[in-house]
Amino acid sequence: MLKEVKSRNGGFKKNALNRMVEIMMAKFGYFYDAEGLRSKHIVFRTLYRNFKKLIIVSGFGWDDERKMVTTEADIWDDYIVDNVWGKKYRNKSLPDITRLKLTFCNRVADGARSSGGGDVGKM
Repeated sequence: MLKEVKSRNGGFKKNALNRMVEIMMAKFGYFYDAEGLRSKHIVFRTLYRNFKKLIIVSGFGWDDERKMVTTEADIWDDYIVDNVWGKKYRNKSLPDITRLKLTFCNRVADGARSSGGGDVGKM
C-alpha cells in the first residue's frame, strides 16, 4: 500500500484502490472493495493524526513500551475540557504506530506537484 499512497495529502494514486483490492483478493480472498479500503485508510489516517496531535501538546509524551500517549491525570483532565475528541485516546494504545507513520508521514518528493523552475532565493 505504501507504493500507492500519494505524497502530499495521504490520498491514493489513480486506480490504486482497484489494484490493492485485486492484490488483497488474490492473497486473502474477499476482503474489502475499493470504498471499504478508502474508508479504512481514512480511519487509520485520522487515528494517526490524532495521536500525533496529542504527542506534541506541552506536558504530553509517548510511552514506546505501551505505545500510548501519556501525561499526568490532571493534565489530561484539563486538556479534555477544551478538546473533547482527545478523551477516547486517554487509555488507548496504538501498537502499529510505526506502520502508520510509514504510511502517513514519510513523504518522498516525486515531482508530481512541482512547478516550473524559479529562483529559490525569491521564496
